[in-house]
Amino acid sequence: MSDAWIGTGIWIGTGMMTAGDPGRTRSGAQGALQAIDSSARAWSGRGAVAQWLERNGRWCLFASGVCLLSTFSALPARANVPSYSTYQLEARSNFGDGFNLPSGSSFNSGTPAIAPDGTVTVRLLVVGSTGNGGLFYGKDGVGGVVYDAPTDRFVSDPSINSAGEVAFERSWDFESEGVYVYDPVTGNSTLRVPVGGSFGIQNFGDPQINASGQIGCRVDLGSAQAFVTDDAGTQSLYAQEGVDGVGYLFLAEFNDAGQLAGKVRLGGIDESRPDEIRRYEPGGGYTTIAVDQDSDSGSIFTRFGNGVSLSNSGWVAFVGRTSVGDGIYVSDGVTLRTIATVADPDINSIDFFYPSVNDDGLCAFRAFDGAGLRVIFAGDGTSLERVVTEHDILPTDLGDARVDQNDSSPVFGGNPAINNRGDVAFAATLTPPDNNQIEWGTGLFVARGLDPSAVSGSDGASFETRWSAQPNPFRGHVRVDLRNAPDAARGVTIHDAQGRIVRSLAGRFEGDASQVFEWDGRDDRGADLPAGVYFFRAPGDYETAVRIVRVR
Repeated sequence: MSDAWIGTGIWIGTGMMTAGDPGRTRSGAQGALQAIDSSARAWSGRGAVAQWLERNGRWCLFASGVCLLSTFSALPARANVPSYSTYQLEARSNFGDGFNLPSGSSFNSGTPAIAPDGTVTVRLLVVGSTGNGGLFYGKDGVGGVVYDAPTDRFVSDPSINSAGEVAFERSWDFESEGVYVYDPVTGNSTLRVPVGGSFGIQNFGDPQINASGQIGCRVDLGSAQAFVTDDAGTQSLYAQEGVDGVGYLFLAEFNDAGQLAGKVRLGGIDESRPDEIRRYEPGGGYTTIAVDQDSDSGSIFTRFGNGVSLSNSGWVAFVGRTSVGDGIYVSDGVTLRTIATVADPDINSIDFFYPSVNDDGLCAFRAFDGAGLRVIFAGDGTSLERVVTEHDILPTDLGDARVDQNDSSPVFGGNPAINNRGDVAFAATLTPPDNNQIEWGTGLFVARGLDPSAVSGSDGASFETRWSAQPNPFRGHVRVDLRNAPDAARGVTIHDAQGRIVRSLAGRFEGDASQVFEWDGRDDRGADLPAGVYFFRAPGDYETAVRIVRVR
């Protein structure tokens, strides 16, 4: 069945509308939602159409008592939204004291980055009393300053890849000195991408590093801005202002697949100009994730936030405004999910900081609840969980501390960051539990996501299956460790994204309760499998599934 409009408020689709050039696609899920008139939207509630569609593999749009169905390819099942009750303090900055940081250090308003294994990093505005910028790096409460910039130098918000490498821009007097990369193996930070290069780069906008060590971001070319990647000195231009109708490029996000995503303003820089969320592909062309009504009068979106988040699996998360108000949305170019809107009973308003998304489409974002308290939520479009709320009590090196301020200032700094385990890194201001007029500085925390499907054994003792996959994404070989999965002794099966078994593996024991499996990316016949998403499944009463991404 081909895509079609029938009457008012009815659209039948099979997943994708193609528009214009071969590098551009329109989200079928967005098209479906755009077709629903205001009364139908009121009937559907928050994301009900998109959620029903994803659960059943069908569009179902109602108008004038008519239900029209069209099948499309089944989507992978979603992971459960984790619950959050365990918090690890990684660092605390303050004027008079600190934890894992010299006294006087500050990372206020910095956005942390978190690796798949839970390692976190954040840029320091100042290191101690030096007045220079720097970089914190740590995991499980152990860490410290790994880079102390030269005199009067500052560093950008960092990014971290699966190998623990950290990329950041160093600048002096508002002039870039290039992109530096911290190597956790050597402990050194070295210049990776100098200014200049193939396109005459003058500045870098929050550079990011992927699993292959490539750097991608928005850059300033002097006369225009562009989306550019650098692979060991070989640079590629994805988009540029003044070319192909692009008027302005907002900050970009980069992933392990070599994709760059961001908000794009067409034809000029005025707010009245059309805006699109695009994901640019490394081979050329782009996927249109969402458009506003200045671009398409039939769009549900009137405007977008300026920043986006991009997962390694291609999900793009963004803040969008509709007739209902602001909301958090994710799309991969085929499916649009409504994560949360101000129509949700738990949410009064969405903060202007952009969300963070992982490979399952699970988002972490800042908002205000009905009581006016600031909250970091996690959600996937089926449910919402509070990660941390203003006035919560969290464990610190000083004892229990309260997420609070001595006035009405925000208690969270920068954006939250989420990894594929559902762990969320965030920065929060702290006070004693009973006196918010005493400042305990700002804490960098990791809230550990607990899978709500974790069960209790027959003896009533609860347990949690923990796993790790390194590296993930992987290119050559990947090692998967499963703990508290006794049935894994019978081996595991590896499934592709369609659920087909492609490989069976036997493991080996290491320690008392850990099973280790190694995979070279080949199927049972020895054939090399393509890049994509795969799942390790351990059999038994309590099935464990581990998501692995293979890249080229």
